[in-house]
Amino acid sequence: MRVEAGIFVMCLVGTGCVAGPEKGESEVPVDLTESADVDPNGKFDPIDGDDTIDTIDAVTDPVDVRPKPKPQPAGWVMDCVSDFVSHNGNYYSATVIETAAGSEVEISLHRLAIAQATGFGGEEQQPASSEIVWSDVVESRLVDGFFGFETPDMFLVAQATERRGLFTGSIGGESEMHVHVPIGVTCWSAEFELPATYDPATGGCVDDSGQPSRNDVPFVFARHTGFGQCSTFEGQLNEEAFGYPSFIDLDLRGSDLNAAALNFAHFIDVDLRGADLSNFSFGYSTVRGQVDDNTKLPADMWCSGAVDGDAFNCTQ
Repeated sequence: MRVEAGIFVMCLVGTGCVAGPEKGESEVPVDLTESADVDPNGKFDPIDGDDTIDTIDAVTDPVDVRPKPKPQPAGWVMDCVSDFVSHNGNYYSATVIETAAGSEVEISLHRLAIAQATGFGGEEQQPASSEIVWSDVVESRLVDGFFGFETPDMFLVAQATERRGLFTGSIGGESEMHVHVPIGVTCWSAEFELPATYDPATGGCVDDSGQPSRNDVPFVFARHTGFGQCSTFEGQLNEEAFGYPSFIDLDLRGSDLNAAALNFAHFIDVDLRGADLSNFSFGYSTVRGQVDDNTKLPADMWCSGAVDGDAFNCTQ
């Protein structure tokens, strides 16, 4: 999942995505019907959908400096990502671009990859997807610590937090194309800084001058952009999305997940080098990714032989 250039995207996980109208066309309703019930029995391979758990090929490049999120396009004002709005992990995302005509906003409905029927039982994986459901030029405002916009169909309002460049609030709408009730939303602007990167030599996180530093991005930022290095995550990472959504290819190097939990959801091909998972709680889940000597593995995991070189693979 990535924010596309010039797009203000809103996403819902676990339901099908419906392409919205082009400018000037009539609106197209989004079917918010949730998928079938899940069966938490048996093994789960979130990639192949068979009864075996794949292993990860060892990374041979010892440098492997994964870049931070790519630079935003000219005129970029704000990205916003909503909380999950279904048990399968649908969510909205949005990007605001300032143009000569005004603020261009595109909203998209996103769906995480999910196991289509039984989740933990190894059914076929439904791929992640995103579709633009709305796009227009609107009047948006960023004044006195508040950001927002309003149209006849929807609204977004967010207030600045203590973290510079980070806003939290709600998004909602009245038409069939958008969510009917307000749900939580997290936004970030160009002032939202990411000073730290993981240092494999020390197992810690440092800034450009080599001094200890942290990013501490919210998990909604990490799950949308893929970047969560040097952050502390707490609580149920999949919120109330218990339909086996899969978080794929996240960069969580140097992160602290001691106070975090993942249940009825999966980490797939997640970079956990230098991460502290000592008290990380996960169940009815697959955690699969890359580790190193600095990774602190879960103390209470049930898996035996979960580590093979720098590959970690545990389903419990």
